[in-house]
Amino acid sequence: MLRLAVIALLLTSSACVDERVDLQRGPLGPATYEVTFSVTGDPAVRTEPVTAVLDVEDRPDGAVLRLDIGDDVPVITEFVRTPEGRLFLDTVQGVSPSSAGEADLASIVDQLDPPLAGRPVRMRESWSARRRIDTDVLTADLRTRMEVVRFLRVAGVDAAELRGRVTGTLETTGATGTFSGRVEGTTRVDWALSPGRVAASRTDLRWTIPDIGTVRLQTSVRPV
Repeated sequence: MLRLAVIALLLTSSACVDERVDLQRGPLGPATYEVTFSVTGDPAVRTEPVTAVLDVEDRPDGAVLRLDIGDDVPVITEFVRTPEGRLFLDTVQGVSPSSAGEADLASIVDQLDPPLAGRPVRMRESWSARRRIDTDVLTADLRTRMEVVRFLRVAGVDAAELRGRVTGTLETTGATGTFSGRVEGTTRVDWALSPGRVAASRTDLRWTIPDIGTVRLQTSVRPV
């Protein structure tokens, strides 16, 4: 508690230091998280929460994600981040845990690799970022508006709590054709100041396709 108070004092004192914080992005892994999915609104998908263990192996241009869900075959996904901020996901083994297309995988990656400000920001100073996430059957074009709301300790590390609003569009391809829709919801990310990666996070997104319906996808990531 004393350590957090000192950090807050240093960041908010305009008399002797710059009151802005520069959120740096470090390697995504190695790291292990517990991930929980909850999908509602789709009659073809079970509604009870699904829990998995997520192992993250860092790569120079992205990461390899391994999801272990009970006794099921592990889901292994590679993702690549381009210099422009686009994210490409390729599931090389298994299927997505909620059977909700690949929206759940896109949600996980957006939490592990959230859009940071790219510049020093003050408490409650917001920033906006646009990014595109592509999988084999899903393309999501997301715009996120975020801000730092407080500092806290998560799993023994100092972190900044980021909160934001997500809006955007999606296009998904299935057996009956290609459909377009929209995405909206909220996100919270506890960003570890060192080593510069997610400590814990939670999203609540609604994926809506006209004439088909709305699926609500809630995803949480927390340290093991």
